[in-house]
Amino acid sequence: MLGLLKNSQMTLTQMSKTYRSDQMARFKDLSGERFGRLVAIKPAGQDLKGSYRWECLCDCGETTNVTGYNLGLNTNSCGKCLVLYQTHGDYKTRFYGAWSNMKKRVKNNLYYSNISICKEWNTYLNFKADMHKTYLAHIDKYGEKETTLDRLDNNKSYYKNNCRWATWRQQLNNTRRVQGNLVEEQDM
Repeated sequence: MLGLLKNSQMTLTQMSKTYRSDQMARFKDLSGERFGRLVAIKPAGQDLKGSYRWECLCDCGETTNVTGYNLGLNTNSCGKCLVLYQTHGDYKTRFYGAWSNMKKRVKNNLYYSNISICKEWNTYLNFKADMHKTYLAHIDKYGEKETTLDRLDNNKSYYKNNCRWATWRQQLNNTRRVQGNLVEEQDM
């Protein structure tokens, strides 16, 4: 190898500098981009292979450093919060589904473009702390299949004082499309 280097026009130091400048050319600023539960904040140096690492903020509040290549592919959270997300055991419940569907509606539906979710409810356990007691009371009265998450004022966002549990019929009467044409309530 040394013999090849002596015959080469570039020294090892020059080759190293060329490699590093090539790496800089491939640097992409990921600041502010979201990858699962992580948001890239700022570059955090390079690892031994020359790959850029990013300081990221997780939805749970923890910060972690992740190789840029792994963001969104192999790494979507800090890892510490996974224990928190896995311990509540509510993933297959209708209550968890209501929270998850609320988040999907706001994120993916153009009809909800001016609607947001309060910061506290981005975390499932906060939503549960605010809404689970009233959810249980509603399902006792109407049953689980007749319990849906509803906004009192459909022009406002999702937050505790603007949300309630409603039957499908109540929710149907509380839409922007129903302009005074109420569906008659049946005695329950």
